[in-house]
Amino acid sequence: MESTKEGSVQVAHRYGSIRQERHTHSAPVGINRSGPRDLQAQKAPTRRALKAVEDDATEILERRNREITRLNREVDEFKKASKQNEQKMQRMKNLLEMHDRKFEDVLERLGYLNPYDYDEIDDKVQEHLYNIWESLYDDITAWLGGPKRFDWKPIP
Repeated sequence: MESTKEGSVQVAHRYGSIRQERHTHSAPVGINRSGPRDLQAQKAPTRRALKAVEDDATEILERRNREITRLNREVDEFKKASKQNEQKMQRMKNLLEMHDRKFEDVLERLGYLNPYDYDEIDDKVQEHLYNIWESLYDDITAWLGGPKRFDWKPIP
C-alpha cells in the first residue's frame, strides 16, 4: 500500500489499483469528504477489476469446454475403434471357421477323416496341406499383426 498526498491509500490489486479513502479527523464532523466526483472515481477501478475477473472466468470456462470437447472426441474415437476391432475379430473368426470347414472337406474328399492322422496321408498330399495351412496362417496372422510363420512342420 502506498500513501498519497490526499490521505487516501492506493491498494495494489491483481486487476488494477483500487483507491480507498482513509478516515482522518482533519475535516469537521458532519462534512462528507467524498462527494459525487470521488464516488465515481472509486467505482471505475472496481468496474475494471470486475470486468477483468469476468474475462478471466470466461477464458477458464472456454478452456475447460475445449478440453471436455477434446476428451469426448477421444472417447468417441476409442469406442469406434473398439467396435471396428470387434467386427474385425468376428470376421477373422468366421474366416477361420470357413477355412477349417474347407480343409475338412478337402480331407473328406481325399478319403481321410482324421486331419491329423499323418501316417495315412502320403507325402505329396501332406506337403500340399501344409502349404495351404501355412499360407492361410500367414495371411491371417499378418492381418492380425501376429507372427509371420507357423511353427509346426509336416511329419516325415
